[in-house]
Amino acid sequence: MSSPFQSIRWRVQAWHGLILLIAVAAFCLTAYQLAWDNQLRQIDRALGTTERSLVHALMMSLESKNAGGATAEGGNQKNETLPSNPGELIGRLNEAVLPAGIASQFAGDEPGHAYFSLRNGRNELLQQSDNAPADLDYLPEPETETDIAEEFRTIGHRRELARSAAIGLRGVVGRDITPELQERTRFIGSLVAIGGGIWIVGLFGGWWFAGRAIRPIETIS
Repeated sequence: MSSPFQSIRWRVQAWHGLILLIAVAAFCLTAYQLAWDNQLRQIDRALGTTERSLVHALMMSLESKNAGGATAEGGNQKNETLPSNPGELIGRLNEAVLPAGIASQFAGDEPGHAYFSLRNGRNELLQQSDNAPADLDYLPEPETETDIAEEFRTIGHRRELARSAAIGLRGVVGRDITPELQERTRFIGSLVAIGGGIWIVGLFGGWWFAGRAIRPIETIS
């Protein structure tokens, strides 16, 4: 006596279930990848904005300090201008003081915190937040003076923007992405649940359609 699992209906159902499973899995993987790529782009744009705000605040601090020092020393003398040589300007970044509003963005170690570190071409520390990780990796200096090396990278639960300029400035600005990783885990769970539900419903529907499709064959038999 032949097994019922060898019937045409079961064979059609098996192929239908396999094809449906592949289609649902491909859809879920594509949805996950698109959603995560979009999330990373948003994080990267935020990191770029944070970096520009940081550099601007440091430059403004140097200008303010330079103007205040010139006024105190010279009275009616004109304020000294900051050095036009980029190398000399970078060498004075360790004199800059971040405003409290900017500095507060790089404080603490709660989920989502931001950090930064700036070094010169000799790997000497210029500025760094207290919460910066100890394992930061800086990009090597570009070969030509006009080039700027840039890299967005994910390291564990951190997302970082690393830049290196041939003028002798290397920096890393990053943030903790634990909240985004937790959201990604929840999204994966939702995709698995939805995809599994679609697959199960599709199996029942396929079983019904397979029965109707082979009914004429069974009648002839």
